[in-house]
Amino acid sequence: MFVDDDHRLLYCAVPKVACTNWKRVLLTLSGKVKSAKIQNLVDNDFHRQLAKTYLRRLDSYTLREIQLRLNSYYKFMFVREPFERLLSAYRNKLASAEDEEFRRLYGRDIIRRYRKRPSVTSLQRGHDVTFEEFVRYLLGLKTARLETFEPHWRPYHQLCHPCHVDYDFIGKYETLDEEVDFVLHRLGISHIVSFPTKTHSRSRTSKELVAEQFANISRSDIRRLWEIYSVDFNLFDYEYPEYK
Repeated sequence: MFVDDDHRLLYCAVPKVACTNWKRVLLTLSGKVKSAKIQNLVDNDFHRQLAKTYLRRLDSYTLREIQLRLNSYYKFMFVREPFERLLSAYRNKLASAEDEEFRRLYGRDIIRRYRKRPSVTSLQRGHDVTFEEFVRYLLGLKTARLETFEPHWRPYHQLCHPCHVDYDFIGKYETLDEEVDFVLHRLGISHIVSFPTKTHSRSRTSKELVAEQFANISRSDIRRLWEIYSVDFNLFDYEYPEYK
């Protein structure tokens, strides 16, 4: 959870739910990085360098200071349909060539565990994990504590604890543009910072992409995967997914 003391806000960052753009907003508000530079940086620059250097997290305060901010600051987070987020995480972190670190840390392990007769190249690079293998990996983690999941596929309620934190606003990715405007106006910062507009797919929607990928997943495995994220589905009013 990130803190802006000047504007009295707390933002719980959920990976794959516009968190990079929210970090752009927070960096701009901090005044510690020139806005022109912020707009030109790639995503990993935010997460691995600038955010860690210039954005302060709530857990860096004392317990008394944390409670003071939880009681008095404007607290918000954003969510999206849980399986759409999973597919986005898979595409960005495992299927894309942009994140070699994730391939080394997770791709190689997934292939070693769940692929029969993997090639030497696949074991070395972890570069060609299929979505089916990724789902099997998540199902294999089910017995582990959810809070130990990597944040890109950790359930929302284990990342931001909405049952314990009294959020002032919980927005949805599906209606991101208008809900972002509401938050910026509510905080009184819409005149000094703007939020990058969500890009919409010109070919297939997120729902269509998810349906296409889950077409190869059995009903029983979809049910088991839903059980892992069922609290998120229920808390944030998302329907049980039907793909077949």
